[in-house]
Amino acid sequence: MSFYRKKVSFLAVIAFIITIAFFSMFLAGIFTKAKSREIEANQVYIDYNYIASFISLYERNTDSALKYYKNVLPYLKNSYIYNEYANILLYAKKFDEAQKFLQKAIKIFPNDKRLYEKLLDVYIIKKEDRKAIDLLKNGNSPFKDKTAIYKRLAILHMRDRNYQKAVEYFEKIKDYEQNKEILYYLTQCYKAEGNLNKAIEYAEKLLSLDKNNTDFQELLANLYEQNKQYKKAIAIYKNMKIKEDEKLAAIGNDFYLGGKIDKAFEYFAKAYKIRHNMAYAEKAAYMLMRLGQYKHLIKFIDKEKVPLSTDRMKYFYGVSLMSEKQYQKAAIVFKTISQSSILYKDALFNEVVCYNKLNMKQKAIETLKNVKNKDKDIYYMLADLYLQYKDYHKAIKTIKNNIGSFKDKSKAYFYIADIYYDKLKNRSKAIEYLKKSLKTNPNNSVVLNYLGYLYIDENIEIKKGVELVKKAVKIQPDNPYYLDSLGWGYYKLGDYKKAEQFLKKAISSKKDKQVKNDVVIYIHLAKVYIKTNNKQKAYQLLKSIIKRFPKNEKVKKLFESLK
Repeated sequence: MSFYRKKVSFLAVIAFIITIAFFSMFLAGIFTKAKSREIEANQVYIDYNYIASFISLYERNTDSALKYYKNVLPYLKNSYIYNEYANILLYAKKFDEAQKFLQKAIKIFPNDKRLYEKLLDVYIIKKEDRKAIDLLKNGNSPFKDKTAIYKRLAILHMRDRNYQKAVEYFEKIKDYEQNKEILYYLTQCYKAEGNLNKAIEYAEKLLSLDKNNTDFQELLANLYEQNKQYKKAIAIYKNMKIKEDEKLAAIGNDFYLGGKIDKAFEYFAKAYKIRHNMAYAEKAAYMLMRLGQYKHLIKFIDKEKVPLSTDRMKYFYGVSLMSEKQYQKAAIVFKTISQSSILYKDALFNEVVCYNKLNMKQKAIETLKNVKNKDKDIYYMLADLYLQYKDYHKAIKTIKNNIGSFKDKSKAYFYIADIYYDKLKNRSKAIEYLKKSLKTNPNNSVVLNYLGYLYIDENIEIKKGVELVKKAVKIQPDNPYYLDSLGWGYYKLGDYKKAEQFLKKAISSKKDKQVKNDVVIYIHLAKVYIKTNNKQKAYQLLKSIIKRFPKNEKVKKLFESLK
């Protein structure tokens, strides 16, 4: 601290001390009539301790403040002084000490309501409800109305999220159902508890006491919305005296929540006509997107001259243009979406799709290459683009050369392995990268199954393949594809009983619709039936599959071999 700052701070303290000194002189005047010779003889001592107490308080040293003030109490037995000392105790959060002091002070000054209120606050803070109620019932207590105590206790319990206890105290208040404030609190308690029906009951009573209160109307409408009573919420909004555009937007929102997307659009569009708020325009556009009415969306934007001033509106417009095959125009719109937008990557992907549709392959590639601060999503996007163009080595190079950008390196290595195996038919390279993937994440069930199945199906290391797949199944016990791999592994090992068990379990899985269309699983089971001389079962199984997949040559060939 500089000398100047020290000087200013010191002067401030001196000024404060002088102020307190004058105040103490004033205080001395208050007690002139009641002064005893003992007080007069100790006036300097009293003034010193009084001033020292407040200087300590100013310096936030509550312990010293209390120590000095306590020295004053024996000389100035006045309710003002006792209230002031109680205030310091409360400020210092010495609630137990404050309680004892206030109980004694009340006996000395039984008619001082401030002391009772402070003691009441202490009981409430300490959650000693019974003592608070007893204080209220005390014949000498200045409290005539129980409402204050019950209300304080209830609000305290609300703050502690003990809503049930809060409700109990609110409902003790006389004529609480005619008290708007209490009804409001009760509504909030039941709302916080998740008891929407009860919250609505009290909100309806609240509104019946003041039918034109917009706050009460909005509260009830929000509760109806949370309870999926959208028609009732709409009825309230229609009668609310609020700005017309806000009313229309609120009704539009409820129609949307209620699944009436066409009506929602109608109201958001009306709201936008009244006030050109982009939030209304975006919601109207989104409704048309949900309905798949892309022509209508383009017309709405063009007719209402909605400015493409937000990334969201640009995106909606771009998707609509793209859906109507206006790829050139759509690409231009997508390009204007900022990189900081959450819609940026989707827009970038759509822009690339547009270039593909226009046979502008080089433009699509350059668009992704020119992205600044590329992350894994952009690299995957670029690699996928190379895959589409059958430039598999460039796809691999894109991922391999930028592996440092991938947090999940296991997934990245798997991506490379899949290209090697599925596209380039390079088994050894595929195995190399699958092993790298597992080294990075030994619990990647997808890779465990992929490598395991490769070992099994290619007859490389069947036992090792089974062990790998077992690990995958342990991670995802109900995955039908892992079960198929394990069943096929046991088939290759000649354990046809286990093979049948796992293959049947894979087929019976109804969680994945793709399982029903995966012919390989059925072929595997048919082969198990053939090996176990259950040719009739194999015949019936393959016959049912041929009906669904009449052009599948593998199924037809196996079926023909059984005739």
